[in-house]
Order: sequence, then C-alpha cells, then structure tokens
Amino acid sequence: MLDRLLQWIPPDRHADYLRLLGHVPPWAKRIALLGDPCAALGYLLRKRGGCVTGFIDDPKAAAIAGEILDAVRPLSPASGAAQEEPFDALLLCGLETSADAVFAALSMLAPGLGPNTWIFALHGNPALGGRPGNTETLASDVTERLANAGFPAIRRYPDGPPDAGMLHLAAPAGYDPVAHARSLRNQGLFEYAYTVLELVPPPPHARRPAALEKLAILAAWIHHDRGRDVSHLISRALDAFYLLTNESPRDPDAYLAMADCWASAGAPDMARRLLQSIGYAAPGSEIDARLAALPEVTLPREHISDPPEWMPGRPARVLFLLHPRPHFGLDALFDGLCDCLGDENVVDFPWKPTLHGQESEAHRDYPCRYQRRGAPEGVTALVEALRAGHFDAILYGDVEGDLPPDHIRALLAARGDCPVFLMDALDQPCNFRDLVRNRLGLERFHGYFKREMLHNVDYGPNAWPLPFAYATPTGDFRPITERPRPFFWAGHRQFGQRRLYLEALEARYGWDLNERFDQAEYQRRLRESRIGLNCFGMGFDTVRYWELPAHGCLLLSDRLPIQIPHNFVDGRHAVFFDTLPELIEKIDHYLAHPAEAEAIAAAGRAHFLERHTNAARARQALGWMSRAITSKRDRGIGA
Repeated sequence: MLDRLLQWIPPDRHADYLRLLGHVPPWAKRIALLGDPCAALGYLLRKRGGCVTGFIDDPKAAAIAGEILDAVRPLSPASGAAQEEPFDALLLCGLETSADAVFAALSMLAPGLGPNTWIFALHGNPALGGRPGNTETLASDVTERLANAGFPAIRRYPDGPPDAGMLHLAAPAGYDPVAHARSLRNQGLFEYAYTVLELVPPPPHARRPAALEKLAILAAWIHHDRGRDVSHLISRALDAFYLLTNESPRDPDAYLAMADCWASAGAPDMARRLLQSIGYAAPGSEIDARLAALPEVTLPREHISDPPEWMPGRPARVLFLLHPRPHFGLDALFDGLCDCLGDENVVDFPWKPTLHGQESEAHRDYPCRYQRRGAPEGVTALVEALRAGHFDAILYGDVEGDLPPDHIRALLAARGDCPVFLMDALDQPCNFRDLVRNRLGLERFHGYFKREMLHNVDYGPNAWPLPFAYATPTGDFRPITERPRPFFWAGHRQFGQRRLYLEALEARYGWDLNERFDQAEYQRRLRESRIGLNCFGMGFDTVRYWELPAHGCLLLSDRLPIQIPHNFVDGRHAVFFDTLPELIEKIDHYLAHPAEAEAIAAAGRAHFLERHTNAARARQALGWMSRAITSKRDRGIGA
C-alpha cells in the first residue's frame, strides 16, 4: 500500500520531503491536505499523531487514501464552511504538476479556515513533472499565488539553495502571531506558543507586544518546569527583556514581565532588584504591589565552593580545542595555562595566530593577543600524539560547533583514556553540557567549566564556575597615584538596565557617558579614573568587571547573580549595588570620600593580582581538572 502511495513522490526525494515536513509544527493536530500526493504525505504526518484529512475528488485515489488517513472528503464550494473546527494547518502538495487545481481547491476551503491556520505549500523541481522552469521560478509563482489567495508568505524552508524541494509557510491576511501564541499559552502549550513567535517575525509596530508575550510564555513555562534545568528558558527571557529595554529603558511592563521570570526561576531577589530600579525611575502602583508580593528570599551572595589548590603534576600537558574566532574567555585561559604549564605543554587546535604574536584584522582592537611560543600542528600529528598518550587532558572550547566535525571526531577517537573537559565561555547562562556531549558522541565530560553559572540553576555534577580573567597589566598600565577623573564608563548601552542607569547618571551628574575611545585612550582613562562602573552586558560576566580593579580603579558593579570563585568582597575589594537608587547613593558617597574609594581600589587590585589574572584562573581550572583526573584514576574508570 505504501509503495502505491509513494509513487506520487519521486523516490530520490522521499528523504528530502520528509525533512521538509518536519517543519509542520507539532501543535498542528488537525491537518488538511490538498493535491495528488496528499495521501502519501498524509501517511507520513499521521505517524506523529493527530487527525489528517485529505481532500480528494478522484474516487480511486480517495479509496486508497481512505485506508491510510483519518478522513477523506471531496472538494466542493461548501467543503470549507462545513468544518466544525478550523484546521490547524493546511498542506498544499503536487504543485509541480497541478498548481492550478490545488489553488482552485484552496479557494474552496478558505472560508472554513481559522485566523490561526498555517498554510504550507510543498513542491520540488517542476522538471520532475515535465514542466519548464526550476525550483526558484516555481517558488516565486507559489509565493505570488498564495498572496493573491489571501495568504501572504511568512518564510520558506530550506534557508539555503533549494536542491531538492521547498516548503513555504503562509498565514491568512491579518494573522496575529501574538494572539495565536497567547491562545497556545492559555492551553499550557508553552513550547509551541514560543515557537510561533520565533518563526513569525513581528512587524516593527508589534515587536513590543511580541517580546512581552514571549516573557509571559517563558514565565509560565519556567513555573511549570520548576525543579528542572530552566537555564535555557532564563536565557531566552533575557533576550526578550534586552530587546524591550534597548528600545525603551523605562518600560514598566518589560520589568514586570522579566521579574515574573526571575521569580518563577527561584530568584526572587533578582525580581526585586528589577522592580526597585524601575520603581525609582518610573514609579507605579503595579510595581509597588508586585514588590509587596515577592517573598523575602535572597540568592547566595558568595561562591558556594572555591576551587581546590593546584599542585603541579597532572595534568601536565593539555590539548585545547579552541573556537577560531576572537573568544576572550578561551584565549585568556590559554594564556594562563601557558603560564602554569609552559608554552610547550599547551597545544591549541586550530592554531590561532594572535595567541602567538601575529596580527589579524579581526583581532586589531582585541585585548587577548599574546606572545606564546608554538607552531601549527595538524590533525594527523595530534592523532598520533593522543594515541601515544602525550596529553593528560583535552579542553573542548567549541560550544558553538564550528570546528570541522571530521577533525574533532578523529581527535576524540584517538584519545584513549585521556579525559575531556568542556569549557563554555559563552554569554548565555544555558546548560550546554548535554547538547555538546550528544553532538560529539561522548558518554560524558569529566568536567564542565561554565562562565555564566547562575546561582539558582543546578548545572549537574562536576560543573565549575570559570568566569573571565584579565592579563596582568604591566609597563604603561601600572596604576598611578594621580587620578584626575572622578568616574569612568565606556561601552554600548544595550542589554538590561544599562540605558536606564546611564541616562539617570547623565541627568544627575551632567556626565557624557557616550564617548568612544581607541585602545590607548581607553587604557589611559582607566588609569586616570577613581571610580569605574560595571553593568551587566549580554552576559553578566563582563571584561570590565576585571579590568577596572586590574588598573587600580574602584570597581562599582551590579552584584552578579553568577558564581565567581574567590569573588571580590563588597566594601573591601569592590563596591556592589543591586538597584538604581543604590547605585546613585554609592556614587554620591564615594565621590565625597575619595580616600575611602582609593583604599578599596587598592585592595581590589591586590585581590585581582592574587586571584583573577589569566594565570590565577588557569590554576583554578587545573585544580578542578586535577581532582577529577585523580578521582577517575582512584575509581578505575575510563573517559
């Protein structure tokens, strides 16, 4: 029976069509199909569940389809109006050979389609049906026909060249994705609701409602999944919040919505911080009421477990699989490992020229340029070295997955019992361990180094915080005693509360905080300033958090909600704030008490030099790695 159905689809296109059908969303439970191959495609869609109806006039084809699909109906002008419940999705197929008939049938069904019915048009190359043209010309024709029928196209698959086929997504004119997502959220279908807003880009006038709806979906989703790993959901919520505050930093609804996400994630003090800041800048009764309802619970203020001390030994030689782009956390760690183990005992692959004294256009204004000895080593040589047991550990830093897969597979296959550690230096607080492990085909990582490790998320066993570090300033970067500038800030205004903070400070103190500097002037300003501001960026852990104390400037910072080994202590090494009014209060205090600011700045620089240079951070990583390797050896388990 299946062979008879699949005769409508060219055999060499079965897998391609199946991949394209994967874009029909799982929430589409009631699906209608039009066109000659609809029975075959309906068979594939029906296997995942739901109700599939084929509209077929030909009695012989309808008889075959009736044994496979949930329902088969003839087409007539009354077909659409007769539906008791609108279809979730309608699939148009066979457009290579019978586009006129399919679109005529669409006009019959259109009156019965709901406002949230998605239209999918699937086709291959018209040459397969003996028609002139190619996939792109047919695609243009399909897009035009969909628009003329009242279903403007939204997107198409695949994104690249359509070698085998193409799937178009369209929706009724006037389709409101925010209302659609809200209806799915109200049904408890949080993932599907979020997917709608990801797939359908809102027009400019609807960006704010779409972002607010995303936050509402995520708050409900996080609450529903409480007790599980919600780090990916928090990251998505931060993206939506940043979009809103980038455009309107005093939008109370954005802060209320993000506060709901933090509260649902078990971080009510992060919710409180947001609401107190916006309540200061834009007071409102709803903010006051939400603050009053929050529980008096705070996150841990300090790191829960500092790293073990590293004693030189194992690991003594490390293979570091690096992402090729400028990558501050990875590159700084590489430099620190070279300090600890010796340049000859830390091998980077692929070889990054800027770690070895060479320049590149992409790194021209990038601070992580080092003078480490070394030469490029090819895959073949590294495979032989791994087989010979020349490495004690592999650090895998390509969380994004951009390195050549065949090279990585060859290296990992040759490692024997050499342990593999994941180094995640990305801005997002997501737990990427299983994603990367599955991609690499590993049973496990021996440890997971995480830059953005939220206090309120459990990242699993052997997960260790490893934030940014900073190379020890020398020469012209030594602190100076005369600091004529009271305050330092440099950077963009995107993400979180930056615009809210900076605009409030400019209005209060008359400062211009929008200046841009080249690298030399930037360093000079750092050395000449008494107080330096650090605000959350795309990530909570920013370079400025480390470079301010490194240059002897008082670190005045958002209190980070992530784990920091050997963190600065508030009032001793740095000054932290939680809210906008507290930021202003502390600036006023330390501007009026320069000697106190100078003493904290000096202590902060001393603490930085002891605990947060590149070499210090590498010693922390090596301490954790050494403990994991020793534990593995003692238990007699392999990698």
